[in-house]
Amino acid sequence: MLTIDRHIQRIAGEALWDCIGSVVVLKPATGEVLAMVSRPSFNPTELYGSGTENAIAALRGNDEDPFLNRVIQSPQPRRPPLRCC
Repeated sequence: MLTIDRHIQRIAGEALWDCIGSVVVLKPATGEVLAMVSRPSFNPTELYGSGTENAIAALRGNDEDPFLNRVIQSPQPRRPPLRCC
């Protein structure tokens, strides 16, 4: 069952904006995940259709690691915890 709350998810995404980091919001009583955001991210539609190889190469060459889901793949910060503009 999906437990993501779209309003909390939107707020979490807006809180990170263009920062590098992640946000997870849990419901303590049940352990349900209410929001989960990792930044930077990428638009998956860029990986479909013509120009896919170029889009993947550009994302792989990005120093900010947009393919890294910081919520589930990063046990500790690889850089300073949060870098904002």
